[in-house]
Amino acid sequence: MSFGATEKLPGKKDAGSEPITHVILACDESGAKGYADRDEAFAGETGVFAGLMAPADFVDKVAPDFDAVAAQYATPDGKLHITDLPPPKQAALRNEMFELIRAHKVPCFYEAIHVAGFHRAHNNLSTLVAQARAAHTGPVKVSGGGIKPSSLHVALFQGLYGKVLAFCCERDKTRLHIEVRTDRVDSPIVRNFEDVAHELLEVGAKITKVTGFDTQTNKVVTGSVTTTASGDYQLPVTIEHLEIKVVDDRDGLAVAADVLANSLDYLFRTRNPAEKFRALNWPKAFESHPLRDCLDSFGNWGGYNFTDTFYRHPNDPDL
Repeated sequence: MSFGATEKLPGKKDAGSEPITHVILACDESGAKGYADRDEAFAGETGVFAGLMAPADFVDKVAPDFDAVAAQYATPDGKLHITDLPPPKQAALRNEMFELIRAHKVPCFYEAIHVAGFHRAHNNLSTLVAQARAAHTGPVKVSGGGIKPSSLHVALFQGLYGKVLAFCCERDKTRLHIEVRTDRVDSPIVRNFEDVAHELLEVGAKITKVTGFDTQTNKVVTGSVTTTASGDYQLPVTIEHLEIKVVDDRDGLAVAADVLANSLDYLFRTRNPAEKFRALNWPKAFESHPLRDCLDSFGNWGGYNFTDTFYRHPNDPDL
């Protein structure tokens, strides 16, 4: 499998200046879900979204190997989730899937978020909005209650998807057809996945419609809040086509993603006390994982990670 040599991120290109690269991302989640108004259930609780990504022509060649392993462990009705298996079979499935990933050198990715950090970010934003409402003077009272809590599941997917784009850009593949394969999820969640995938490529002004009530005229009024981003934040990539496919447990790559996500959740749950609350999304966090070489996908990890900064655990000793 080859994406080409690792190079610096390319600049913006003419959309037709390179062939379209069709990549497949098989992904699944493990650990915490829920929304930002929920605090951690235990110290250091995390949510994880993990996946395997490769060019479609490469996936076509190796998929039968993964499908064959999955078929050995599926129930008669075709269902297969690693957490539903007895421990000995869990270990056997994990070992076989990991061996295939290593043998085929499939790049692996994940996004992990501390529940307590996600919750704290929500509370901080809610406090700022409440203070702004209390300080507001004038005849128009803005309608609506507090900030709607964000979905951890969706935030995790957006982070994972962003890493896949960054990986492709680092290999100078900037004109993409992305096929996301995921396990059965509620259709509203799938729509949210599509929304946040597109949000990553938005640039410039973002306009939000708001509704209020004018106490002097006793009328409902409408307006907008416009936010702009300064600097060159646009990802140098063109998504020619994005498709999100809900697949069943006969898809061996999706099963491998389930196994990977489960293993990362276990890794973070069982970290030693010195590491429990520290950053999750960098090589040191997975250095003891059996797939550390496949997870270490980037030539340059950079010096800043949004998730580990914005959603860091309140007990992070590096705070």
